[in-house]
Amino acid sequence: MANRTLANHGERPINQSKPRTAPDLTTGRANQKARTYQALIEAAINFVRAGQDFSVADVADAARVGRTTAYTYFPTKESLFARAVWEFVVRADYADLSELMQESTDVTARVRTLGIRTTGRRADLVRGS
Repeated sequence: MANRTLANHGERPINQSKPRTAPDLTTGRANQKARTYQALIEAAINFVRAGQDFSVADVADAARVGRTTAYTYFPTKESLFARAVWEFVVRADYADLSELMQESTDVTARVRTLGIRTTGRRADLVRGS
């Protein structure tokens, strides 16, 4: 049954399709999605920095993104807030992360260096430095 051919459509088996190629992430649509996501995060971070409460709709308006689109990316205020805070903390704590990635192409070395830097930061927090 799996190797039956389509009637009137040549010799391609029914249950086999052409292999899919990987999506091109450099296309305009992929870039637009990334820009939309980043605009929403930036707007939410601005609310967090200002200590203001916000809704997904507030962030969408500030980012000049449609509300429906914003809810597609972040269905709840909590998911948007969590991501904004995470991005904010990562940027503050790991501002030199891109520098770190340039130092070595070896994944093990990168993880080890990141671990050492993270441990040092945590020790500074404990000591109150």
